[in-house]
Amino acid sequence: MDMIRHAQFFVAVADELHFGNAARRLGLSQPPLSQGIRRLEEAWNVRLFERSARAVSLTAAGHELLPHARDLLSTADRLDERARGYETSTVRVRVGVVPQMSARLGASIVAAVAASGEGERVDLCTASSATLIERITRGQLDVAVVVHPSLLTKVHAGPVNRMSTYALVPQAHPAADLDVLRLRDLSGLAWAIPPRAHQPSAFDLTVDAFERCGISSRTISAADGRGALALAASGQAIGLTIDDTLEAVGVVRRSIEGDPLPLRLRTICALPESQRPRTIVLAAVDDALRDFDQGARR
Repeated sequence: MDMIRHAQFFVAVADELHFGNAARRLGLSQPPLSQGIRRLEEAWNVRLFERSARAVSLTAAGHELLPHARDLLSTADRLDERARGYETSTVRVRVGVVPQMSARLGASIVAAVAASGEGERVDLCTASSATLIERITRGQLDVAVVVHPSLLTKVHAGPVNRMSTYALVPQAHPAADLDVLRLRDLSGLAWAIPPRAHQPSAFDLTVDAFERCGISSRTISAADGRGALALAASGQAIGLTIDDTLEAVGVVRRSIEGDPLPLRLRTICALPESQRPRTIVLAAVDDALRDFDQGARR
């Protein structure tokens, strides 16, 4: 039973001493109000009102319980006001990232945003580029890191950051033993990459790269590096990752000569981008992306 709601029924009827007037006060029709009072009386095993064709009056039990019902509603109001006040007083920065980013990079971004001093709390969520762009335009996120190229409208986009990738190759694949791995060596298996719906333009660009090298462009959906690693471990596919710590039994992690399949990431926010806090947060995220890639290249 929703005790707050039923206490509101009780107090309204007690104040009006008329079920019709109480129902109008609460924005209800009379039957749900009458049923609510009956449920409350049954739950408490007490009669709250005396009803007749002409009048409604409180019983002795009703008179005694009414102040407690008012206290309950007053406490609920104070709690709601306090909670809302806390929420508005805590400055949050809401950041979204794509699943292909490693946990270490996500943590670096959170640390960089926190160090910018533009928020007391940083909330991080993970979703596809398409979902993150939608959340930015709806005002549900402050900053997001999406895969480039993506269709961007009504957002401000920062520079493109080119992140080096590694191939996750099943141990049984002939290319696993090569010292210098080229993209054309990675034939015969499907590729574990995020589904096209996550970022259509980036997906098509990757498939085009496969076809230019004359290798299989067949793909299996893997939203993130861990999914790609699992498919590589089972021998079903070759995966791609920017995470230089990702490894598993039966899988080798290799750089590809010329880095032909980089993960291109771009920071976006809603317009106008000229707002100072947003500009500082954008810069902090871009710095974290650059630092991560430079560290991976060393």
